[in-house]
This record gives sequence, C-alpha cells and structure tokens, in this order.
Amino acid sequence: MDFSCEPNHSSNLQIRSKEPFNAEPPVDSLVAHEYTPENLVYCRNHGPVPTLDDTYTLKVDGKVKKELSFPVAALESQFQSHDVVAALQCAGNRRNTMALKKEVSGVGWGDGVVCNAKWSGVYLRDVLLKAGVDPSAKAGFVCFESDFTSTQDDSFYGGSISLVRAMDKDADVLLATHMNGVRLSYDRGFPLRVIVPGYCGARWVKWLHRITVSDQESPNYYQKKDYKVLPPDVDSRERASKAWDSVPPVELMPVNSAVASAEIRPTGNIYAKGYALGDVVGVKVSVNKGRSWAWAKITYQEGKWSWKLWEIEMPIDERDQTNGKVEVWSAAVSRDNETQPLDCTWNYRGVCYNGPGVKVVG
Repeated sequence: MDFSCEPNHSSNLQIRSKEPFNAEPPVDSLVAHEYTPENLVYCRNHGPVPTLDDTYTLKVDGKVKKELSFPVAALESQFQSHDVVAALQCAGNRRNTMALKKEVSGVGWGDGVVCNAKWSGVYLRDVLLKAGVDPSAKAGFVCFESDFTSTQDDSFYGGSISLVRAMDKDADVLLATHMNGVRLSYDRGFPLRVIVPGYCGARWVKWLHRITVSDQESPNYYQKKDYKVLPPDVDSRERASKAWDSVPPVELMPVNSAVASAEIRPTGNIYAKGYALGDVVGVKVSVNKGRSWAWAKITYQEGKWSWKLWEIEMPIDERDQTNGKVEVWSAAVSRDNETQPLDCTWNYRGVCYNGPGVKVVG
C-alpha cells in the first residue's frame, strides 16, 4: 500500500498505528464538546487515506429500475439536503478493556473511538427512490463501495445494510457531504460518506463511489470476515476463519457509556463526567463497584441518534477506597430498560465491548 500521499492528521490524537493511520483523542477532551471538533475526531483506516476531489461519478446500480450516474458535486443540487445529529462509534471502541480479560485481535483502542456531529447531505432513501427502488421492499441489501484505495485485507473497502433499513424514513440514513457545517475533510471521507445512525462505523463507508442494490450483502472482507461478535470459544485466526460465515455482522451497537474524567473535590465528593451511547434514558454511577448506584445528570442530548453527555457529584465513604483510590463506574440504561452488563462476554475481535465504564481516581 502506498502511504506517500497521506494528508496531514490532527496532532491532538493518540496514535495507535501509523500505517494505516489509526488514532483517538484523549477521552477527557472529547466530552468537553457537544459536537466533536474536527481535530478530536478519531481516525479509523484499513489503508491509505485518499486525497480526492469531488468531480468523480457516483454510480447507483444493481436491482434498480433505473441506473443512476452523476458527479458527486451535483448530488446536493438534485436532492433535498438534510441534517442528522448522530454519534459515530467504532465497533472496537473500549477494546483495551476487553483485552484485560484475554488477548484480542485488533487495534488497541481506548474509550475515545467515538464522536458526535451534525452530518449534512441527502437521504439515501431519496436516491434509491429516484432509481426506482420499491419503498415497501422487505428483502435485499444496499451495498456501499469505495475502491479509491486498497486495504489490508481486500482490494477495496465495502459494507452493506439491509434494504429495509435504507428505505426506513425514521432511520435517517444519509449520504453526507458536510460535518458540523463544514465540507468533509479527507479523514472524514471527502467528498462523500455514508451515515447509518446507530450502526457501527464499519458500515459508514467513506469515499463512497458506488451503491448497489443486491439480493446479497456486500462480499467485501470487512462485511463478511470482520466486525462480528464471534463465539467465546473462537480464540485464534484459524478458528475464526471457520466461524465468520455463521455469525451475523455487527450493525446496531449495544447501549454503552464511559467515564471520561473523575476527581475528588476538596469537599471529599467525587465529580465525574462521561458519555453514553444508544437509546439511553439515564446513566447510573457507582463508587463501590456496583453495590449501590446514583443517577447522573444528562447535560446534553439532541435527537435520538446523538450521544448523551452526563455528569455527577456524589459523596464517597472511606470503605469505598482502596489505598486512597476509588473506582468510578458508569452504566447506561436504555428506553427498553437494557442496562450495560457488569460483565461483557469476551470475543476474539474485541468488538462491542460494553461493560461498565471505569475510571480510577485518587
């Protein structure tokens, strides 16, 4: 792979690998903003970052009544523009915590592989309707492709979602050209990327150039042979090779939260803040390893797809301390009363970790 034309990346990120470039921000800096600024958005890549212009042609083909082909730059003039506030989260977010149980395979991610932004562009549904796709279709897939750069495991990057999800008015699936009111940067997928609110970032394909409606999901490696929660007895690459086809791809991410910062104040109280992800209605915090909990205050939420920022100040007891240190735990609770588990089952790729958020202070 050729990394000679790599764009400049933010110096505010902690580098996890240089080639491909993978990096995340310090999580305490991350939660200082409702909308994540460009310089604090994590970078997840499987190959070089291409430096494109917006003159190339977007193709829509496959099982459509009318194939479409038009310059990406003309997209906004042909369809109505929409804004969607949504959190973007790598499936491997918090992987390092899962690795404390047992070694996993993947980039060593902390708690900062997430961001929240206002994405602007056109609805995928509108583009598919123009191509003559039946809005009531109950089967099939929409495959996304970017072949501007090779990857570690395939000749291009691809992913897919169900046609039902793509055509759902309430799913807000977007073809985005802007983030937080500014044209996408190269790192964010300029000039065009897919936004699938609630789904893992692997389905938010960057540098999009082709959309195909198909009876089958994307054949790409990253759809078929990666980003899946393998059974806990699969603990090697060899065993994984025999299990990929029997496990569904990660789509909707589980309810999750993290403690971004915590401190003991002069009053002796703990002050902590963090983020929560999913259809969350509340965040509980414990300073005694889950024996008792207190509800945090939600300080930010915008619509159904954004992250939730939270904070809390609560007393601690000497019995809660070990050698002067306290573990602050967080657990998000969803609208369906799903709560982060106290123990998250290990998987080989270390994806979808959602055990309690933990921060040691003192």
